[in-house]
Amino acid sequence: MKKTLFLSVLALGSMTAFAQKSDVNTERAAVVSVQEEEFTEIEKDKLPVAVVEAFEKTYDGATIKKAYVNAKEEYKIEAVDSNSEGFVTYFDKDGNLLKKDN
Repeated sequence: MKKTLFLSVLALGSMTAFAQKSDVNTERAAVVSVQEEEFTEIEKDKLPVAVVEAFEKTYDGATIKKAYVNAKEEYKIEAVDSNSEGFVTYFDKDGNLLKKDN
């Protein structure tokens, strides 16, 4: 009886620990998908208004140097801040910030 109870508790604990592990990989895969998409360079004036407004609001004083778009309509922007330090940032077509790389 004790062995059966012990094995039941051990099995339940193992299933719970395994179920929690899968969430971490899902989040990581979502972030990586932005990096793996192939981007095509576009003219800065082809950026959607929502993206430009979000960029200006998020990065006050920064200047867009190059712009790119992928098939999912995600925008990669190479820019410099007010200290002339370069950075790369990503927005979706609605102006939502996806990610920033230094």
